[in-house]
Amino acid sequence: MRNRRNIRGRQTNTERKKRLFSAFLLILSIVALTGGTYAWFTNNQSISNDDISIGVKPGSVLKISTDATPNSWKDTIVLDDIINADYTYGVTRYNNYPTMYRPVSSAGYVNSNGFGEFFLGHISKKITGGYKISAEAVTEQDGSAGYLLSFDLYFKTGSNQVLNLDARNSRIRYKHQETDRNTTEGIENAVRMAFIYQGSIVDESDVHNIQALHGDSTSAIKIWEPNDDVHNTSAIAAAKEFYNLTINDGDVVSYEGVKAAIPENLGISLGVPNSTYFESLGTKLISTHKTTADEISLFNINDGVSKVRVYLWIEGQDVDCENEVSGTSFEIDLVFNSANIL
Repeated sequence: MRNRRNIRGRQTNTERKKRLFSAFLLILSIVALTGGTYAWFTNNQSISNDDISIGVKPGSVLKISTDATPNSWKDTIVLDDIINADYTYGVTRYNNYPTMYRPVSSAGYVNSNGFGEFFLGHISKKITGGYKISAEAVTEQDGSAGYLLSFDLYFKTGSNQVLNLDARNSRIRYKHQETDRNTTEGIENAVRMAFIYQGSIVDESDVHNIQALHGDSTSAIKIWEPNDDVHNTSAIAAAKEFYNLTINDGDVVSYEGVKAAIPENLGISLGVPNSTYFESLGTKLISTHKTTADEISLFNINDGVSKVRVYLWIEGQDVDCENEVSGTSFEIDLVFNSANIL
């Protein structure tokens, strides 16, 4: 009897271990489903951009600078000018020049410091099917640690002018490098740039107050979407999988930017309208085609020195922001000009 009870007890323990092991495997399966990342190319995050050229059209009445200090005014600036901008005039500098870009999103809001509001997104698969998104606010910082390019750009002119972005000669394009993990073109189609007018001062020698200019009006922001009509095959597939959109190359695809932090435990579905967390950019967004872009009127700037806050980021809510184009590089050329105010 004792031996039979011991055998029965051993069998019970074995069965219990089998059940526990099965439950453990089930937990592992759930973790695998919920822990994976899909859209917003979070699968591979090494997007680089170290080739930046920003200039004014030849013959323009404009001069540009990254710090508005004496002897800093030029016709063209590059990344080193952003990195080395002189802010020793009693104002804190917030020039962010990341070594690695990650997808963020913005609905085009401006806070009381004159900074744009951006959110770093995280995408994961839901157990019940589909995908969920969470997002955290991005804090402005100075230096190379960060997720998007941001800096101050100053314009000097001798009269009141309309500041224009010459989109015909400005380019954001894919740039293959030997260090790229991928050779799929398309990252340039997910890039956005924002320009926020911060104000003007007539006296160009008043560097402290020029650098301290900051607006807080959302009406003072313009967001540029270049290459809005170009999508590669993987982006077309991603549009269907993540947003249930059927698109073709040549289509212009509208999107809603993230406007508030999204807690992960809410399980907010990706691609499903939710006015609490997502919003269309409306008239703040100016989209241009790849081959037929024209000039974009940004702001009226006054005689003297005007400050504009500039951002460049990978828009996670764009269907072109997907894993196949991660691990690549892009380069930008911006050209500004101006015209007399009518």
